[in-house]
Parts: sequence; structure tokens; C-alpha cells
Amino acid sequence: METKPPAPTDEAIQDTSPNAAPLATEEKRLFVWLAWGSILFAGFMCTQPIWSNDVWWHLSYGRYIWQHGSIPVHDVFTWTHTGQPTTYIPWLSSTIFYIFYHFFGAPGLVALKGIIGMLCVGMAYRYNRKNETSAMWFVLIFAIAIWLLSARLALLRSLVTPFVLLPILFLLWEKGKDNAWSIWRWCIPLVMVIWVNSHGSFPIPLLWLGLSLTWPLLWDLQKLKREWIPNLLLLFATIIATCVTPTGAGLWKTLILLTFGSKNASIMKLTHEVQPTTWLELFGVWAPMTFLFLLAFITTFGNEWKKRGHQFLLFLFVVWMAMQNRRFLGMVGLLALLYIPSWLAQHQHPPLALRQRIFIRGRVYLALLFILYVPYWGYQYYQGKYKIGIERPLQFVVDKPAFPATIATFLQTHTLKGKMYNEFGEGGYLHWKAPKYRVFIDGRTNILFKESFFYENYTRHFKSRNILPILKKWDISYAILEHKTFAPTLYRAKQWVPVVLDDYHVLFLKRGVGNDSLIKRYAYKQLRIDPNPNRVMRYWAYLRRHQNETFERLCREVQRAKSEAVYQSHNFTWLGKLCHGVRKAIQPLQKRKTPPSNTKTRPSTQPNKHTSPSSQRTSPR
Repeated sequence: METKPPAPTDEAIQDTSPNAAPLATEEKRLFVWLAWGSILFAGFMCTQPIWSNDVWWHLSYGRYIWQHGSIPVHDVFTWTHTGQPTTYIPWLSSTIFYIFYHFFGAPGLVALKGIIGMLCVGMAYRYNRKNETSAMWFVLIFAIAIWLLSARLALLRSLVTPFVLLPILFLLWEKGKDNAWSIWRWCIPLVMVIWVNSHGSFPIPLLWLGLSLTWPLLWDLQKLKREWIPNLLLLFATIIATCVTPTGAGLWKTLILLTFGSKNASIMKLTHEVQPTTWLELFGVWAPMTFLFLLAFITTFGNEWKKRGHQFLLFLFVVWMAMQNRRFLGMVGLLALLYIPSWLAQHQHPPLALRQRIFIRGRVYLALLFILYVPYWGYQYYQGKYKIGIERPLQFVVDKPAFPATIATFLQTHTLKGKMYNEFGEGGYLHWKAPKYRVFIDGRTNILFKESFFYENYTRHFKSRNILPILKKWDISYAILEHKTFAPTLYRAKQWVPVVLDDYHVLFLKRGVGNDSLIKRYAYKQLRIDPNPNRVMRYWAYLRRHQNETFERLCREVQRAKSEAVYQSHNFTWLGKLCHGVRKAIQPLQKRKTPPSNTKTRPSTQPNKHTSPSSQRTSPR
């Protein structure tokens, strides 16, 4: 009976060519350097100015813990919920943020973002090297996953801590995968204690651990008999570790209510924190996520399903969550960086030389990357947009225009009487910069504020832009609002006076509640635009003829307001065009050095008190 000779192995093929080994070594060295460059690029990408609203209430928590030596389990920052218990406190991440800010200032926080980015990608690379994965696959997947990772790593909030802790869990599991009683496995509950006190996303690692413990046992009965007891004990110990928080099992209660409640975390929908991924983000989000999913699907099914099925199910679950909530886009990128390179490296291929495999696979995937990303990226660059989060790198500062910095300084230097009203995004910054004041609301959704409170006092009035009922209901004395939301309503109210303005925000004080001295000293005089355009045109034409200095001053003010405004205003645009048109069509009257010889034959150029300026004639009939 004839038997076919065995197919030559990769080593045998490589040995037949004298130049194959040096070429493989050079290619391997090149991709290793590219992998280290990816790690540095991830840190470079994170060094952007601080612009997240949530970082400020984290800093307030960290300052309270640092100064008092205890964790506040009741609210101490708002006057609407003073003394009420909180369901969850990310005290560990808040304390770390405050320590960096206390000793190094804003540059320390930005540097912390860079460190977290490099640790995240570096440990993912270490995990792939543990699985003997080629650096080439890691670099190619990083080029796709960075589009999704940048959605989270560029922020500074408690959500970045899972990007460091999840690779640590994967490394611990890899070290102890051959021994059910390994000490490395039993370090997982300790990591979960850190996770649950840093961020509330701990159900994801619990799902990963449960699948990793149970999936291999489904296909191996001998292993099931041997390891079911230590696996069950490890899972139970990990679940118990998630209850080691200041609020105990209260976080589990909150998560269950949010998951199985009648309205399913609708307060986060009201605050726009749950934003589904839209088709308008076809190339920015859907293309990389779809490409990663197809790679995972192709490399998992077949004879690898029993080995990697649980990993694919976890990846599929996170992809589905990212479609519901864009906050999970970063987690999709991280799991892709942890899983897919090893899946591609272990996939069965024809026995080709290393040089041929690198050339064929690299050419295909680089061509796909070029077709999917380069045209769109070039168009975005042409439009002045940067989709991978490197718009302002290496700026170790706070993005002040995004926060009411001028108003916070005013609050620190003056004492305002009464109750404050502020919008959802500014509360954390205000009680961080001006701790002597209690705010109306801040960004701690699902931690403190109930859905009914948020809806009745914010979302219900957001579309109508009518804030006066809320101010009257709560007896508000001063309000801090954004120009593009509720501020126009108070500009038209006689009781409310603007005293501090910047490009984004304005501080209003109410008359007759104890702040009249500040109103008298700092009140702005408002230049209101007449709603009748014909009347505005006639009056500005009159100013051009008779009071050219006043006309030019108004034109300069319109140009300044238009250039400094953060949103487009049709009134500013129309007034700018009106200034240009009036200046071009009408010339100012020249003042005579000597009075006219006969005033009866020449009509007066001064406006008559009985007639309007538009009816005056400047030339004889």
C-alpha cells in the first residue's frame, strides 16, 4: 500500500533556502520595532488637553478623600441631594487622579493619560507574545483597532482604568491556564477588587471569566471531573470580590435594576450618555468594527470553534453593546488587539515559506486597509478633521474654553447669596473650582440622581429652551447656562441680569434676592437687535450719514461678536453684510467748518424731534 510522503514543514522549507532565515529575521525585527512604535503612538495619541466633564467630579471626590481621610457614601456636592446615599463611588480612580493633579497639576493628568495608553497597548502586545504571535499581526490589527481605541483612551475618566486591568487579567490567566490551583489564577479576585472600586464595568470581566472557566469543560469530560471544583470556587470568590466596595452589594442592585428595569437605564439616554452608533459614522466606526468582526468570524469557525468559541462569544457580545452604546467602542478595539492577532497566527494555512506567507497575507490585508481607510482619512484631513484623536497632541493643559473658567473665578472671588442652578455638564467643574458652593446637578448619572429628577428639571425643558419654570420652582438666585441652550430665555427676562460671560457660558443674577450690589457693579448692557429689518436698515443708514463714529463702533462690535461666537448666528451674519452694504452705498455727510450764509434756503441736517430719522432728507428738493 502506497503512502504519500508527509508535507514539508515550514522549517524544512526555510532550510532549503540559504537566504530565508536572514530574511525572516529581518522581517521579524522590522515588525517588532513597529509594534514598539505602536505602543509609543498610543501614548502620543493620549496627550491631548483635558476636556472631559467627568474628570472634575472625580477630582472633587479625590480631594474630599485626601482631606478627610474617608470615603463619602452620602452626597456632599449638590444642594438638591445633600445627605442622600450614593449607589456607587469610584473612589480609587478618583484618588489616583487627584494625587496626580495635586503634585503635578494639569500636565500630570495629561501624562497619566499617556501612561495608561502605553500600558494598555504594551500589555496587549505582551499577551500576544506570550501566545507566540508574530508582531506583524499585532501591528496590522493595531492599525485598525486604534480607530476604536482612540474613542476612549483620549478621555480621562474612570473608564480608562479597565483598559489597563483587562490585559492584566488576560496575562494572569495565561500564566495559570495549565493548573487549576495556580496562584496566578487566584490573583484574579484581587484585580477585580481594584476594578470594582475604579469603575462599574466589572460585569465584562466576570462574563469573560465565566466563559473561560466553563467553555473548555464542555468538550472534555475528564477535565470537567478534574477542574470543576477549583473553577467554581474561583468564580464564586471573584463574584464576592466585586462586593468589596463602600456601598457593598448596592452596585449589584443598581446594575440589576438598570438591566431588567422597565425603562432600562433611561436616565443615561436622557443625558445622551447612551448614544447608539449611527450609520453616519460608516468609515469612522462601522468599517473598522465590521472588518475586525469578519476577521474574528473567519479565523474562529471551523476546527477552532471548540478552542476559541468562548472568546468569539465575548467579542460578539461587546460588539453588540458597542452598537447600542458608543462607550463600548474602545472595549471592542482592546479585545480585538488581545484576541485577533493570535487567532490569525494560529489559523491553518498551506505549508508555505515564511517569506511567502508574510508577503501574501500582508499584501491582502494592507490592500484592504488602503481601500477602507486611506481615501476617507485623506478626505477628513482635507476637511480639517482628525478621526483618530490626534488633533492637539502634546498639550499638557486644560481645555479652558470647554469649561466655565471665568465664572468659576468670579464665584471664588465673590460671595453670591441664594441657590445655584447649573446645567448637567458644568456641575463637576464648578464644585471642583469653587468648593464653597453647592451645585444643582453634575455628571454622576445613575450614581446619585434619579430619572424623575433629571427629567423634570432638565430634559423636559431642554427642547423648549424654557427654563423659567424650573428657576421659579426651586427659588433659584443665580444661574450658570450655556449660550446655545437656556441663556436666550433669560436674556429676554427683565428679572435676570448677565454679569459674567465667556464664549460658551454666562452667569445670570436675579434682582431682589441679595445680589443687587453685584448686579449694579458688573451688569452687562445688552444691545438688542430690532426684529424689524427695514427699521434696522433705515436707522443704520441714518447713523452712517450723521453719526459715522457710532456706526463704525457698532460694525466693529458686530465683527468681534461674530468672530468670537462659538456657534453661527444668522443675526450676526446679516448685520455684518448690512455694515458692508451701508458703508459701500452711503457716504457720511461732511461737517462744515463755517455755518451756511442763508439757513432758510438750506434744510437742516439735524433730525427733527417730531419726525423719525429715516424721514429726514439731507439734500434740497
